[in-house]
Amino acid sequence: MKRPLNFSGVGKATLSQKEAAINEFKGNLFEFLVGSWLSRKYLRESQFLKGFGGPLRSQLITYEKYLREYDPELVKRLPILARETAEESFSILPKNIHQIFVVGKCPEFKRRDRLKEADLLAITDEGKEHLLSLKLCKTKAFVNTKSGGVRSFIGKYFSEFQEASNLQQKVSQFVEQSFLEMSYQLYDKVGLTFEGKFGEEWEEAGKSSLPGQLSKDDLVLVQGHYHRVIQEFYNAFIVFFKKDKEKFKKALFPLLGMGLENIIQITCYHGEKCLKGEKERYQLKEIDIVTNQKISQELENITIEKLKKGLSSFEIRLKSFVLQIRVKPMNIFTVPAMKVNCSVKKMS
Repeated sequence: MKRPLNFSGVGKATLSQKEAAINEFKGNLFEFLVGSWLSRKYLRESQFLKGFGGPLRSQLITYEKYLREYDPELVKRLPILARETAEESFSILPKNIHQIFVVGKCPEFKRRDRLKEADLLAITDEGKEHLLSLKLCKTKAFVNTKSGGVRSFIGKYFSEFQEASNLQQKVSQFVEQSFLEMSYQLYDKVGLTFEGKFGEEWEEAGKSSLPGQLSKDDLVLVQGHYHRVIQEFYNAFIVFFKKDKEKFKKALFPLLGMGLENIIQITCYHGEKCLKGEKERYQLKEIDIVTNQKISQELENITIEKLKKGLSSFEIRLKSFVLQIRVKPMNIFTVPAMKVNCSVKKMS
């Protein structure tokens, strides 16, 4: 489980903040519900629930109340989607599971780096670990698999290449340069003098620090910055791809959400269905199971698609998936810090 978002004064939250909260809370509840259903299948539910007393129980109740107010249809359907996901998980796990943990909510796993992308940890009687990475996603949408800072991303995930360190340094310097270019343009447009960083004068001029609240003309300048940065990442990926294709494929495993060989990705896809003449949301469409072996097969034939003008992302095409690499601000765009988001989508 991820650390929960904290909104003081939910009623004052913007639409994007409310959507972020819904996504965060439904993810936390989904992990708990899948773990609960799965532990029931193994007759270990009481043991599983012992880990969710006190503050954790109150937290989950708070999440449910929030969703009940802002998306009651989701609250009704979430246990059903979780149960179906647990059934699929049960079908691929060994039958001698002794304990099940929600990784992000157990004190035992404070050093969860060891478990990479795992959300649930199932342990057999013999102590063997089985890791499940859970995703709840709208059908035909991109599913987030990895996120990292622009100043460390290349150095971390492509460290097997000799060129990685120099390319990372080049990208980091370019991000700073591009950010300053954007900043000077925005300040000049409003008649202000930029002195190295965004100050109070920016908001005093009636401007926002959130990309979604910018005017169309201002947004064009910000998006130009994003495009310049993704161009640098695109160029680096091309260098690695041409240098050593097999090494490049190996580097893509963590970006596809497979940081460990024994992680199993289970994605529950939902969407609209017409039931009794009415459209119902959050109806189960498909549960997709991806293993390390399947990713290896997917990577047998890959293509880096051409970077399209003006976009902040590019795509790498696998056999039946598309891996998207996108740059975006951490939250506000008025600081140089940015992140790289990786996500996958099944091709129809």
